[in-house]
Amino acid sequence: MIRIAARLVLACLALATGVANAADCTPPEEGDKPFHRAAVRVKYLPEIETSSLGLAQRGASVQYVLLLGKTLTSAGRCYWTLEVRAEGRLEHRFYVSPDGESVLAEGANGPISLAEWRAARKQSERAQSLGAN
Repeated sequence: MIRIAARLVLACLALATGVANAADCTPPEEGDKPFHRAAVRVKYLPEIETSSLGLAQRGASVQYVLLLGKTLTSAGRCYWTLEVRAEGRLEHRFYVSPDGESVLAEGANGPISLAEWRAARKQSERAQSLGAN
């Protein structure tokens, strides 16, 4: 059985502007549960599980980096930025609400829904497979 080396890295940016922007995204009084919930919400997306497994098979270490000082507000809802990195290289960027109920993905022109992200990934994969033939 292959073990995926994954760790959650909490990167709290203490810049004055970051703290001011993060005020709307104050984590609930649940200790580290909200941070864990955000990372797990992304880690277990089927596409991320598959990608992480492939990276781990090649010996890459996968990290889930939660950037609390880099928040996003979309449709009146606050989101934390969560990056999936392999060997320090950014693989994917997501935005997770502090309650873990809502996840957005980074698209070409900013945050998009998971459905839009999945459709864009499929389109990109099709284009790549056509280009390889």
